Amino acid sequence: MGKAIRIQPFLNFTLCLLAFSIPTKFIFSSICLGLLCLLWLFQADYKKVWDNFLKRRALWPWLVFYILLAISYLYSEDKQQATFDLKSKLAYIIIPIVVGLGIDFLDRKFLERFFVWLILGVTTTAVISLGHAAYIWQAEGTTSSFFYHDLVSLFDPNAVYAAWYSIFSISLLLFMPWKFHFTGKNNAIRVVLIIFLLIFFLLLSARMFTILFLLLIIPYIIKKSFKQRKRGILVTTVIAITLFVGGLAISITDNPIKSRFENLLHRDNEKAWLTDYTDVPLDFDNASLRIFLWRLGIESLNEKGAWLTGVGNGDVHHVLRERMVFYKIPNISDPNPAMRPGFHNANLHNMFLQSLLMIGISGLIIMSIIAFTPIFYLHKVLLYQPFLLFNITSIFFMMQEAVLQTQAGMFFYILINSIFWNLYYNKYQIKKQHL
Repeated sequence: MGKAIRIQPFLNFTLCLLAFSIPTKFIFSSICLGLLCLLWLFQADYKKVWDNFLKRRALWPWLVFYILLAISYLYSEDKQQATFDLKSKLAYIIIPIVVGLGIDFLDRKFLERFFVWLILGVTTTAVISLGHAAYIWQAEGTTSSFFYHDLVSLFDPNAVYAAWYSIFSISLLLFMPWKFHFTGKNNAIRVVLIIFLLIFFLLLSARMFTILFLLLIIPYIIKKSFKQRKRGILVTTVIAITLFVGGLAISITDNPIKSRFENLLHRDNEKAWLTDYTDVPLDFDNASLRIFLWRLGIESLNEKGAWLTGVGNGDVHHVLRERMVFYKIPNISDPNPAMRPGFHNANLHNMFLQSLLMIGISGLIIMSIIAFTPIFYLHKVLLYQPFLLFNITSIFFMMQEAVLQTQAGMFFYILINSIFWNLYYNKYQIKKQHL
């Protein structure tokens, strides 16, 4: 017991470090997760963990999903890829066990500190990215380094994942009922961070998250402001003017943000449905490429008759490539990987379809349970604000990205999800402490 008490502060600090490291380099977050596991093993109360496992059933789907992946290894032809996939997804069971089951209680003060470290991690990557972009602009006279993937080229998570971290950080700063941080005179720091991260978020040019920001966060801000009528009118007016001026500036100037949304309005999805790609330029845009990959995934399930079991976690790339060969995608079988199309080894860019193709209907059901179940329990967690927008945006994100196939999405989503369920199952203790 004494050893556990002595180690607990280091465990909490390492958990904060993990939150800070997620937006940076994969190696940093991997080291932090490894250190977190090591510290937890030294102080874990395994009987309590088992008791928590029996009670905290909402965390079971993570274990079930990983077991299904392990079973799919048996019928995957590419055992090497299947083994790599299982190793890379150990976080599916490690984080829920350590954070969801192994940490008995997360008090409000620590929870706020955890979120502050996450915000600081996103802010640090934003400062470094913008500094690097300014350096390139000064040296080369180009502005492309201020936008989209080029902006975060120094870090492993791409612009879309960086936008996911940013919109969550902004929602924390806006809607979290802070008690130990950003209060009193420190509220000015919160305002500065909101403005700075908003600029960074917009420069990332992530279309889906920008749309969700306009449809979810802006109306939520207006709704909260109308608790006082005059303040509500003022906030609504300021937001309307800001959106009008910002939108006008983007529309009348030549910039990558405008270009990305113009591509969205003028997309050509017909290319995703061709039956012969011989001599066809493979200039897919993001939307048409996703439709094309989803099409190949569904066709692979039909061709293999694999709706029940999937094709195995090691064979997804192979069956997709088989369909690409069938449709005569140029250079898809070139011995030199550098000569193949950039999407020759792509995942399905949809976590639900990816699960279906890997492990069948059961995988789709389990992934849907993981993604949608928290929505129905938000009202039972007193500090629900951080998790409301997180879960809504994450569901939409999973529909356009195979989020849990990459470390950038895996660590972030599973960590926040595990913290949510930890809070939910300790709700009585939380209420008892008037949090």
